[in-house]
Amino acid sequence: MKKYQKYIVIFCGLFSVFAVFPSCKKGYLDEKPSRSLTVPTTPADMQALLDNLDVMNVSPGLPQLATDDFLLSDAAFASLSFSDERNVYVWEKEVFSSPTCAEWVAGWQQVFYANIVLDALGARSDDGQEPLRRIKGAALFFRAMAYYQLCQMFTRPFSPAGAAGDKGLPIREVADVNQNPPRATLLQTYNFMLADLTLAADLLPEKSEFKSRPNKVAALALLARISLLMQDYAKAYEYSDRSIKLYGVLINYNTLNTASARPFPAVLPRGNDEVLFYAAQVSYSYMGFMSSSVNVNPMLYSSYDGNDLRKVLFFNASGKNFKGNYNNVSRLFGGIANDEVYLIRAESLIRLGRV
Repeated sequence: MKKYQKYIVIFCGLFSVFAVFPSCKKGYLDEKPSRSLTVPTTPADMQALLDNLDVMNVSPGLPQLATDDFLLSDAAFASLSFSDERNVYVWEKEVFSSPTCAEWVAGWQQVFYANIVLDALGARSDDGQEPLRRIKGAALFFRAMAYYQLCQMFTRPFSPAGAAGDKGLPIREVADVNQNPPRATLLQTYNFMLADLTLAADLLPEKSEFKSRPNKVAALALLARISLLMQDYAKAYEYSDRSIKLYGVLINYNTLNTASARPFPAVLPRGNDEVLFYAAQVSYSYMGFMSSSVNVNPMLYSSYDGNDLRKVLFFNASGKNFKGNYNNVSRLFGGIANDEVYLIRAESLIRLGRV
């Protein structure tokens, strides 16, 4: 544990420099007691970095507040702790009050950690053997997931007609903070994600020990999600179908306690069989009001049939508050689950005219 903490502290410090001073001089970063302290050398070191839930298993939290799924009372709106929350809820033109937005920092921190591991693997001659093969696949998955999430908040929506000209993100393939790559096009950024995930799907095992660790099924599911977003419906169908055939388990809602305040099983370490990959959304103050001042949109609630179990599993008896969090905790689920993969496969078939 002490070794794990040592790596986290050092890497967080380096990332802070990287985030605030992306073009800082090399000499500054060379001034440390021992370069070996910042480079993981063993499989256990690398896995420890990727197992940091507070870094690698974080997904954006603001987009949920921008939807019309929830309605805030005036009192709840006024009590929101962050101006970004208020801005996104009312769709202000300028959402972010600071260049160090939590989602921006979280995404690039994930890229940084993944690249540290990939750099360490690249320095070895045995990276094709287990467990290094699996670790490499996981690092590629995390990097692709980070880029996907960053694109959903900080680039234009993907359009096949305009992606080659739209601005994407800087493509960082190494952890060297002295490198300052220019912004790639959006098409290049998405192709970078696809390449990472395609290789990850080949390297990862079908099952992982914990839901917080990616596996082949999760990589295929994320490929399906991104392909659908790119309007490549043939690929979206292919990847979703492959994912489901490997592991297509859904929760039987008839087995859940509808009266429970938290009816879904906890994801970690191995619960909730429907979840393929665990992630929790960035914590914002609005999540703390879910059981009180943050009300479910009545139009959403009324769209469920009276006999639909989702109506009593997702919402409390009054229909005002949401309780159906797949994470079974206060932070909302931000990972990948099979319910989405089935919907991707169904939509792809419809768009391909095969239904």
